[in-house]
Amino acid sequence: MDNRPIGIFDSGIGGMTVYRQLKKILPNENYIYLADTLNSPYGDKSTEELNKLVDSNIKFLMDQDVKSIVVACNTASTLDLESKMREFNIPIFDVLQAGIESLEDEYKVIVAATKATVESGKYEDGIRFNHHDTEVIQVACPKIAPSIEFEDLENEYIQNIVDGYFKGFEDQKIDSLIMACTHYPIWEEYFQKALPETKMIDPAKRMAEDVKESLKIKGLLRDEIINDKEMDIVYVSGDERIFEKKQKNIFGFNIKICKKV
Repeated sequence: MDNRPIGIFDSGIGGMTVYRQLKKILPNENYIYLADTLNSPYGDKSTEELNKLVDSNIKFLMDQDVKSIVVACNTASTLDLESKMREFNIPIFDVLQAGIESLEDEYKVIVAATKATVESGKYEDGIRFNHHDTEVIQVACPKIAPSIEFEDLENEYIQNIVDGYFKGFEDQKIDSLIMACTHYPIWEEYFQKALPETKMIDPAKRMAEDVKESLKIKGLLRDEIINDKEMDIVYVSGDERIFEKKQKNIFGFNIKICKKV
């Protein structure tokens, strides 16, 4: 057993959808979350920039003595995380693979993601490797993550943004839509309204199960019960007050918000 915390990082508030699922599946674990809002969004970064940011995030979390790291960002998950796991000698989990594994026998799938995730082709390659006959439609949605991160929009305007990306697909038989950016489940209701007959897939649900199973096999699960005084911690590289306000409005978690220095 290992009572050290689990580390999580994302470019901002989106990864809290992953934290939410982890808390459901592994409620007795402690978590340290890094929100790299200073460098958000990640979806328009080059591979070189992403590698530098991800390496910095991993090093920061390891300095907090975490026992494993969850990459709660699909764009960051397009990198070679296997090599980083060997380099840093720590278990690393990513949402991208969980998203691919969430599919069953769908015939037509939309992958809604950031520009960088779409251009990497990782989702398309992974889905077609596992499901040879599945038609994969990739849709880049560059406005969504920044809108969630930096704006407070009216419901009607949010729906207009989402509808704009999926116009024309409502008349097609789309079995599933993978929300391949951890920000997107925050707007899941608007995705569902845009494509009412399509199943919405949040990769974080499968990922949380995978993390639990892996930590159990490795003997890294916590053996102490969380007490009322223990709080999970979020470190924010940008303005922590903005993050705290967003977190309270969207999720309402009882967590400690700190400035990353």
